[in-house]
Amino acid sequence: MIGMVLAAGASRRLRPDTDALPKALLPVAGDTTILDITLRNLAAVGLREVVVVVGHAAGVIRDRAAALQRRHGVTVQLVHNERALDWNNAYSLWLAREYFAGGALLVNGDTVHPVSIEKTLLAAAGTGGEDGPGVTALVARVTGRCLGILRAVNRPTGQLETSFAQATPGALCDQIASAVVPDVAVRQALLEELDIERRLERLAGTLDDLYTQLTGER
Repeated sequence: MIGMVLAAGASRRLRPDTDALPKALLPVAGDTTILDITLRNLAAVGLREVVVVVGHAAGVIRDRAAALQRRHGVTVQLVHNERALDWNNAYSLWLAREYFAGGALLVNGDTVHPVSIEKTLLAAAGTGGEDGPGVTALVARVTGRCLGILRAVNRPTGQLETSFAQATPGALCDQIASAVVPDVAVRQALLEELDIERRLERLAGTLDDLYTQLTGER
């Protein structure tokens, strides 16, 4: 899993402070900027690979990237939204889509909050207990069943197998649901289930039913 920071906006409401500066680089405590706090929080929960989507005043963040990496012990990859003045965060996310395969914790570049927020979100996504025996067994079950479904309908599995191996349990659920669960309401219910073990159990049951419909087997 990576951290992803959306910091492309023009921040028009904070002008003139943001005429030549992205909002993420506004100082909030001495020389400490919003982006400093964001990177510090991500590093504190073990997310040391960070993608920052930049747009307005992108060059300022680019110039400071090396110093930010050293200060917070992270690696920073910049993605440029060249239409940030016209298009919103949805386009920023589209531009950064290649980084989602292993899961991403999304942070708005203008948000100041304690690291407890990141910890709560990661716990809800299942990263806190992902090594437990129950979760491990369920991951193996849903992965195997998903691949069986794809083979039953003659769809390739190689790329997904690689992606599954790199994903956290929470991200794995989302990937499998998107890949093979046709019912939109079922997919939404899975996304809304915060307990990772219960989510995996529900997904496993759904996949078992789907596999039986396709093959007549259990």
